[in-house]
Amino acid sequence: MPLGKRAEYGDSRYAGLQVPFVADAHETLRQSMDCGFDFVVAPLVAPSRRPPPPPPKQGDPITPFLKPEDGLFLNPEWGNQVVGQISDWIDPDSAEEAVAKSSAVAFGEEMGWATHLSLQAVLLHPKSAACVNLARLTNQILQGLHHMQVWVGVPATAAEEEEASQDSPELDADSGLALKDPYVWWHQMRIMCESNPSLGVCLRVGPTLPHAATLQRWIGEPLRAVILSTSAFTTNKRGYPTLSKRHQDFITLCFKHNVQVILSDQQEDAPTNVKSAPAATEKAS
Repeated sequence: MPLGKRAEYGDSRYAGLQVPFVADAHETLRQSMDCGFDFVVAPLVAPSRRPPPPPPKQGDPITPFLKPEDGLFLNPEWGNQVVGQISDWIDPDSAEEAVAKSSAVAFGEEMGWATHLSLQAVLLHPKSAACVNLARLTNQILQGLHHMQVWVGVPATAAEEEEASQDSPELDADSGLALKDPYVWWHQMRIMCESNPSLGVCLRVGPTLPHAATLQRWIGEPLRAVILSTSAFTTNKRGYPTLSKRHQDFITLCFKHNVQVILSDQQEDAPTNVKSAPAATEKAS
């Protein structure tokens, strides 16, 4: 079910805007809606709120990680027009034990805060296919959810850490899957969350796109939204921003399948050192 409350935009499709953290989201939401957006994606917690200390030992007093002044504030009646974003630093699968434990605590509190705000969806970002702990915590949350969706954000194009032949990707010896493939990140989360119907995928799209077959595969998944980075736009001869023909075709396809599109100017949404599908040079129209 699409977010937002559209009334006067005719056949226009649902579109969102990714915004930085604001303690009181009402004014930001109002301004975004005045610009024609239907909903916003906003961090649940201020970025200045860093990882809490590891959980205390038995008998020690517990200090809450999330204080009211650190979290997003929103009137519950506006909850269907905001997607909460889990803090990027959270990584329950971190090799550092202290970070992993702190992440587990913070993840639970941020999810609890999103539920308290009656949000329709929460966006989280696995760091890789090694997301067992994140999936376990997410699955626990999903068991108690009745109205809120969880979106798993993954890049459309895999970032390559080293130059490797496309014919010999890094493989998991057991499954034979390419671990660097973002589809595997999503697949791991979905399987370990028992294909919960409240779990969906959110695709981050930057200046490059993968092969057409890969994009079609995403359309066959429960794709809830696409985060379109402003870095995907170029300037045409008249000085207006425009998308390449491949980007236009993919976004049009998403709209046809009721996939919501979110505009973002956060540069991390555009992977670097990526290997994209070969394509002919396209002229901006």
